[in-house]
Amino acid sequence: MNGADIYNAVSTLLYSKYPTYKVYGHEVVEGYEKPSFFIDLLPKKNLNESINFKTKAYKILITYFPEDLNEIDNLTKADEIIELFGYKLVVSGNKIPVTDSNYEFVGENTNTLQVVIEIEYLESNNRTNSSVIANELILKEKG
Repeated sequence: MNGADIYNAVSTLLYSKYPTYKVYGHEVVEGYEKPSFFIDLLPKKNLNESINFKTKAYKILITYFPEDLNEIDNLTKADEIIELFGYKLVVSGNKIPVTDSNYEFVGENTNTLQVVIEIEYLESNNRTNSSVIANELILKEKG
């Protein structure tokens, strides 16, 4: 599972709730339609737990651009999106725990809604053991 898989899962989830809204990545800076969402995925943790496992964590930023600025609409969207994610995000068939969800207002006039979803999971690196297994063991006793 990689960042693109997580991004696609978030995008699919948003489209399931808001099928008429556009969803963009941070590469779009002008000419976007409203209402729309922008998704940004920030890696928070990539920790080697052992030779076989890593702990990974991401912060998902979902920025909402409504057709018209409306605080009630912003607050409603914040609650809806947080509820949409719930306790897990399904990514490529894996259920990733949502460890935190909140929102804030950002932008020049601090009136742009940004929902923050944090996920953390343990990932196996699927290493194959290339060690040769011994066929016999010879023990010699001293004494």
